[in-house]
Amino acid sequence: MQLLRNFNGQNVMPNARTILLFLTLILPSLSCFKEGLVPSYSIERLSAYWDNDTDKKFQFQLRLGFAKTVARAFGDREFAEYFKQRFCVAKDNHHEELFFGLHKDDPINASGKTLYQHLAACMDEEVRSLFGDNLLELVLQFDPCVVIKMPDVFRGFVWDVGKVRPAVIAQLPHTYYPWDIFGGDRRFLAYHFAAPPAAVHDQFDFFHVTVKYSEDYLLLDPQSLLNERGISFYEILPQAEDCNNGMRGDIAELGRPHAVHTDKLVLKRMDAFLRWRDKCGYKGKYWSRDPSCADPCKRNCVPLGESVLLVDSFCARLGRAFELQGNVHLDESHTYSWTFWRKNEPEYLYRITIPSLPHEWFETRNFEIELLARLPNEMPVIRYKSSEKMNGRVFPMHAVFKRGVLPSEVISISFDALIYADRIAKNAIWHESHPTVVETNTSEFYHWGWSFTLGCWGEELIITAGTWSLISY
Repeated sequence: MQLLRNFNGQNVMPNARTILLFLTLILPSLSCFKEGLVPSYSIERLSAYWDNDTDKKFQFQLRLGFAKTVARAFGDREFAEYFKQRFCVAKDNHHEELFFGLHKDDPINASGKTLYQHLAACMDEEVRSLFGDNLLELVLQFDPCVVIKMPDVFRGFVWDVGKVRPAVIAQLPHTYYPWDIFGGDRRFLAYHFAAPPAAVHDQFDFFHVTVKYSEDYLLLDPQSLLNERGISFYEILPQAEDCNNGMRGDIAELGRPHAVHTDKLVLKRMDAFLRWRDKCGYKGKYWSRDPSCADPCKRNCVPLGESVLLVDSFCARLGRAFELQGNVHLDESHTYSWTFWRKNEPEYLYRITIPSLPHEWFETRNFEIELLARLPNEMPVIRYKSSEKMNGRVFPMHAVFKRGVLPSEVISISFDALIYADRIAKNAIWHESHPTVVETNTSEFYHWGWSFTLGCWGEELIITAGTWSLISY
């Protein structure tokens, strides 16, 4: 034991009273010092960012309260197994979202306990202090499109629920720069059932699931075809307006009632696109591929009514094209939009989209993921790496422009990537050569390029931002 010195400079052995006095005086100060170094990630403190906007503060608290409860739910192995089996089986490299308003009554174990019952039992004291026992009812009412989602980049990761449980990271509603809340360059807050919350710059520091606004589904009024925020179905899938009475019958058939908003239908966006493509996509002959016509403009060989200009297919070749804003909003898909104007006169012509096409559908990247944590009660730290393949799968569209495009016409094109999430930021699709703009209610808007096409080019690749679109007739 180290010797102490008395006031006379002599070495003395410390006695029990001296040691006790030392601990009494020094340890509290050390404890306070340590506490001051560890940031507080209480929901109440973080939500003070919104003290001047009670609605946004409530939505923020609700999302974080739900995310924290979901993280605690993963402490139960049966729930982890239920989630893995139902929502971690990739189809076209994409994991299904657990849309709470559709799955709240799912049984999660052999005894019949429901998802709702399990989550209700997992609320902690902090969440109850904010919402009482009403968190889940408030989520269903005021965050009706919230989902729990295993990111698609983990599709090749072998998840052993006995060895690791995921962290839960929430998309922050209405927040464009989340580091304003967490401080520094930390953009994400990760909850875990057995470890303190951690704020990090990169969400791929951890094996995790996300809690966020649905990218795959719409909540629609079947009469007005507006979603819960007043955005029209025809903004998200504009070409559907010209298909079989605006696809109203298809929407009624494909949609399912929401658990609380029972007058609304939950509709999968890609299901609507595929139904449109099946019923109203182009199925005729491709004259641009017909060798029997010797005319440089093969459309001159057939009546105009039998030859139409169309966006045949689309491909993304570079995965880095998806990492807009560093993926700070946890988006895993884009709505791709092609807008057309007649170049020689100021006339808006048409707009076509692919709604919420997952990034990983294109298979542009390889992922290597190594689990560094060894026990399920540890924060699931991973080593993550992605690499480009420099090519991608081709997505078939068969989308016809407005009919009546003449072979002699020049068509201006704006190609854009759109994201629909919590926040609404009014953005306009526009072209430098035309006065007519198309207003959108997107959360994020990325203009990827302008181009043009001729009504008489054969098959033309329009290349921009690591993607290409094939225009045919």
